[in-house]
Amino acid sequence: MWPLTVLLLAAGSFVPAQVEQDGIRVRVSVKSHVYTWEVTNVAAAPIMSFEIAVHKSYDYQAPPGWTAERNKQRFRAWTDDRDSAIRVSRSKSFSSRVTSQGAVLGQLPLTLGFGPDSTKVVTIGAVWGPVPKPVSLAVMVAALIVLIAGVHALVLWRRSHR
Repeated sequence: MWPLTVLLLAAGSFVPAQVEQDGIRVRVSVKSHVYTWEVTNVAAAPIMSFEIAVHKSYDYQAPPGWTAERNKQRFRAWTDDRDSAIRVSRSKSFSSRVTSQGAVLGQLPLTLGFGPDSTKVVTIGAVWGPVPKPVSLAVMVAALIVLIAGVHALVLWRRSHR
């Protein structure tokens, strides 16, 4: 999974992924360190809050009429204005920019709240987002470098002993 993730991110963009649950559709796209979550209300009460865990992110953007904040590795946005809420058949986008220091593409839970106080919530368990780079990835890269150096040394040694 991780080599595929690295390959996709190295290309600079990611084909959008889409998840639909409980009358909500979330489409995620990644382009050049910018993660965008487009939330569409297919058949639910007006959506008034958005919250997702993020890693090594900044520049949080929420739709007009919404407030955005980052609090302890979470990107949270909300509105108190029912006219700014995401109503049925409407979509709004949320985004954040990710630094190049230790975040890779992974799956995160996304929580959306309904109503003026967002007491009713829906959590979508697996939405694409920035996650910490696993130690196994660093070990794999280091092992690959050692393997390449070893093969190179073997080739040089065989050439010198002909």
